[in-house]
Amino acid sequence: MTPALEEMVEAIVYLSGVAAESGGIACAHAICNGMSSLEKFNHIQHGEKVAFGLLVQLVLEKADIEEIENVIYVIKTAGLPLTLAYFGIDEFVESDWREVVDIACSPANSMGNMPVKVSANQVYQAIIEANKLAQRYHD
Repeated sequence: MTPALEEMVEAIVYLSGVAAESGGIACAHAICNGMSSLEKFNHIQHGEKVAFGLLVQLVLEKADIEEIENVIYVIKTAGLPLTLAYFGIDEFVESDWREVVDIACSPANSMGNMPVKVSANQVYQAIIEANKLAQRYHD
């Protein structure tokens, strides 16, 4: 342990907190928070939920396909789940995902920090689209 390492760790912790609350990954963390509130998603780890939430955010932001493919490449390279099926979610239950979205879009969450204003229905549709998009890149 050196002072330089200690300062780097502190910077990483600080910046990850700031990024979670800024527009940079506001949706990704809001989706994670929404998923974390449902017992059926508790087996999924934080980073895995955020990775899927990032795909949702890219869909909401109407990112170009090259950017999405770059993110998908990183997700796959890191060995993170890419689709809901990777999470072991074989059945898409609308009421569960509506609850995730309601929590993600609540004023207490970071969805309001997105660079564009989004509705709960847009977020719900983006979850469906992100999953369909990711399925195209499934091995």
